[in-house]
Amino acid sequence: MKISPEILKSTPEKLHLYSVLINRPEAFNRVIKIQTPEIVNIFDRITDEYNNNEPYKDDVLSMMLDLLCITVYRIHTEMFSNIEFSYIETVNKIQFQFESDICKSYSLSELASEHHISKYYLSHIFKTVTGYSVMNYLKALRIAKAKNLLSKTKKSISEIVKICGFSDSSNFSRDFKAITAMSPREFRKKHSI
Repeated sequence: MKISPEILKSTPEKLHLYSVLINRPEAFNRVIKIQTPEIVNIFDRITDEYNNNEPYKDDVLSMMLDLLCITVYRIHTEMFSNIEFSYIETVNKIQFQFESDICKSYSLSELASEHHISKYYLSHIFKTVTGYSVMNYLKALRIAKAKNLLSKTKKSISEIVKICGFSDSSNFSRDFKAITAMSPREFRKKHSI
C-alpha cells in the first residue's frame, strides 16, 4: 500500500506515530509482518474506502491510517522512534532540506550547527529515525533521483551528476554501481522508457 507524502506531512503532531513511514529513500524497506485479524480488517477497510468515491474519502483514509499506525505501534513499539519529538522534527526538516535542494553540498558539521545539535547526536537520531546515516540517506536520495532521471529523460550523465549534487562523474558512477549493481549507462539501457 502506498501512502501519500502529503498525508504524512499534514499533521506534524503525529510525527512520532508516522516516524516508521516518513521520508524513506527509494531503497529503504521496512516490512512489518503482522497477520492479526485486527490489522487485516483495517487493511480491508482501507482498500474498500480507497476504491469508492464517497464524500470525505480522504478524511476517512487519514483516520484509518492513524488507526493502522496506532494498532501497529501497540503491537511493535520497537519499530517506532523513541526520540524526543523536537528531534524527530529536526530530522524531518533535514530530510525536507535535502529534497528541496538536493544538489547543494552538505556536511554533517554544518547541518548540526544549523540545527543547534552536536554532530554525534544528530548522527544518532537520524539513524534511529530513518535507518540511515545522514550522508548515506543523502546519497540514497541522490541515487533515487538519478535513477528517475536516467529512466525518464534524455539528459546526459554529466547533467545528471550536477542535478543530483555529486562532486564528479567517477564518484557518481562508483556510488551508483554500489547501490544498484549497474553502471548508470547499463541502468538507462535497461530501464529507459
